[in-house]
Formats: sequence, C-alpha cells, structure tokens
Amino acid sequence: MAYSATNLRRTGHLAHLAADKAPNNHWAYTTADAAASVEASNYFNSAFRNFRKGDLISAVMALADGSGTPVHKTYVVTSETGAATVVIALQATTAG
Repeated sequence: MAYSATNLRRTGHLAHLAADKAPNNHWAYTTADAAASVEASNYFNSAFRNFRKGDLISAVMALADGSGTPVHKTYVVTSETGAATVVIALQATTAG
C-alpha cells in the first residue's frame, strides 16, 4: 500500500526547541502497511508540506509477519527539505 493523507492527524504541538522557531508538531498516523513499508525511503514524501524537522509521528501499523497484529512506533522527522523529501527515523528511548 502507500501513504494515505486521510490517516494522518496532527494531535498537538511540542515545546519550542528554539526561540526563533515555530513549535514542532505531534502527528498520529494509522495504516495497514507494515512498519518496514512506512520506514522505507520516500513513504511520507507527498506530505512534505505538513512536516517540520523535529516533528514526531506516532504510527500504528501492521506487523510484517502478515498476522495483522498492530504495532506502534514513534518516528522523528530528521529532514524536510521542502523539495518533496521527508526522512524519518525511529525514535530511540534512552534512560536519562
């Protein structure tokens, strides 16, 4: 399958990361696509106007094993060039 704009919703704003920047957004996305498809290069490119570098995307997807079991992952937008290219990375949780 492919990215679906109807499955993407902005759920809120994150704190300002810099005084001269607009706040980043938190997004929710649901899809029957496997996580590997969502993580593939270019998946979110058609939505590039929505995202800013530093935005978070909480995604609920299907497991790659074909069972249809949902899986949740959170991604951070690491690059948004304004030229229809969006790069995401799995957000790692580290102990502080």
